[in-house]
Amino acid sequence: MAHSLFSQNYSNPATGILCSIILPPIGVIIDRSRYRRGVGIVTACFVVLNSASNLMIGENTWFIVLMLTIVGTLAYFIHLMVMYSFVPELTDDVQKLTTYNGAFIAIRTIVMAPVLPSVLAFAFLINKRTSQFEIGSLEFDVLLAKTSQVTCLFLSSICFFLTFWRGLKKRPPKIQNGSSKDKVKIIETAKDIYRNNPSLFWYLLALIPLANTAMAFGSITLTFMTSFLGMDSLNIVMALLIFTFSGAVGSKIHPLIAKRVNLLNDLKINVVVWIVLCLLTGGLVTSEEKRNLFIGLTVPWGIVFGWAVPR
Repeated sequence: MAHSLFSQNYSNPATGILCSIILPPIGVIIDRSRYRRGVGIVTACFVVLNSASNLMIGENTWFIVLMLTIVGTLAYFIHLMVMYSFVPELTDDVQKLTTYNGAFIAIRTIVMAPVLPSVLAFAFLINKRTSQFEIGSLEFDVLLAKTSQVTCLFLSSICFFLTFWRGLKKRPPKIQNGSSKDKVKIIETAKDIYRNNPSLFWYLLALIPLANTAMAFGSITLTFMTSFLGMDSLNIVMALLIFTFSGAVGSKIHPLIAKRVNLLNDLKINVVVWIVLCLLTGGLVTSEEKRNLFIGLTVPWGIVFGWAVPR
C-alpha cells in the first residue's frame, strides 16, 4: 500500500533522465497545438494501465512490470504537464494562482486521508475471510499492496473519466503558430535564458538532478522504513497518515509565506528547510530504536513536502 500511494509517482530514477530529454519538446507541442486534451486522455489511459500492470508482479514478471512502470511514470509526468498547462488559464493574478495551487494540493492531500485506513480495513477483511495470513507477514503485506493497487486502479479510472467527460474540454493552443521565425527552438531558448537571466539558467539545470532525487525519494524512504527501521505495514500506514495531514498543512502554508516574502524567497526558505531536514533525519535516525523519532519527523517532512509541491 505504501508503495502504491506514497511513491507511485517516483517509481524509477531512470524516468528522470527520460523526462529531462523528452518533456521539453513535448511541452512545446502541447503549448502550440490543439491536442492538449487528447494528450491528457491518452496519458491518463497509460497511467491506469500501468496501475493495472502492477497487479501481475511476481518472481517471473518483475522486469516486465519494471519496464512498464518506467513508461507509465513517463506518461504520468506528461499528463501532469498537460494538466498544469490549464492552470495558468484560471487567472492572470499570480497571487491568486498561488492560492489556487495551495488549495488544490491541500484538497488532494486530504482526500488521501480516508483512503489509507479504508484500504487497510479492506485488506483486514479480505484476509480474515480468505487467506488468514499473520499480520505483519510478507504474505499479508503482498495482500495489502494488491488491495491498495486495486483501489488506486478503481479510483483513478473514475476520476480520469469524470475529468475529461464532464470537466476539461477542447482548448485552443496557448501559443498560436505564426511564421517560421516564431517557432520555438529549445537550444536557442536556452542560450537566450543564459545570456539574459543566468540565474534562471542555472536553476533550471539544478532541477535535472533534483528531479531524479525526488523520484527516488519515495522508494528510498519506503526501503528505509522496512529494511533499516523494521517497520511493518501498520507502522508505515501510521507514518503515511501523519505525512498526509502534515502535507495538507504545508500546502496552505505556502501561499501565506509567498504573499509576505515573494515567491523567490519562499523557494529559498523551502530549499533551506529541505537541507536541514535531510541532515537532521540522517543524523538522528541511526538505528531501529529510533523508529518513533522517525515517525515524529514525518510531521516536518510532510509540511515541507506540501509546501514545495504547489509551486
